[in-house]
Amino acid sequence: MFSLQNIEGEAKPIIEQAANVYYKHTKNQLIGIIIHGSVITGDFIPGCSDIDIKLLMNVTNLDLGKYYDIHKELAKIDVTPFRYIQCDIIGKSLPKNYAGFVSGTYEVIYGENFIPDMPPEQIRENSIKSIRSIDVFPRFAYESLLDHGGNRLSQNTRLMITKIWPTLKNCLIIEGNDPIRVWRLSKVEAINELRNMDLKSMFERFLNSVYDYYPDEKEVDCALNILRLGMEILANIKRYCEGLEEGSHILKH
Repeated sequence: MFSLQNIEGEAKPIIEQAANVYYKHTKNQLIGIIIHGSVITGDFIPGCSDIDIKLLMNVTNLDLGKYYDIHKELAKIDVTPFRYIQCDIIGKSLPKNYAGFVSGTYEVIYGENFIPDMPPEQIRENSIKSIRSIDVFPRFAYESLLDHGGNRLSQNTRLMITKIWPTLKNCLIIEGNDPIRVWRLSKVEAINELRNMDLKSMFERFLNSVYDYYPDEKEVDCALNILRLGMEILANIKRYCEGLEEGSHILKH
């Protein structure tokens, strides 16, 4: 029923089980199922990366009872070595200027995809806006260090990670690289393509810290290093991109 031939490794059985659950409970409204993210680019980090799923449907919401029924069955799936399954519904009536997927970064495993791929120009514009709006000193990265317990440190460490990888891709695009090709790169491939050697070194140290921290999430020093390096990267990458000859006049206005 599902086209999983391009899904490799440990993600495949998890996705198949989850897709069966979603199909069982939404088949009358379901148009397509899309997998995207690190499962497709092939560089997931055990214990950190999630499985990203989009349900393309005729509706934007389900009956409340269906959410409970779906979760009861999803709860039986062992998602190891991934962190969790993240799933969203996308209704057929897309909002104006909806940002679609980037070609080559997703797989349609069931049905049809009614979402147009994002054109290179839009990807580049989004990258410029994202770099311009970077918060170089996010409050969660330091204020939360006054808290303790309830996985607070782990939550904010992962939040930092989710901000850093898109910023890396945005920087490469502003450097003048092909936007579609950039979003198809793995994390290591993207780091290796950075022109700025200082930034490259920061990202390498950041990635090493992430691998040191996951999947156990026990080393406090590793978590603190991720937060520290993350803020260092955000500040330096914004300054670097604003200084690029190609992008400076756009980023500053």
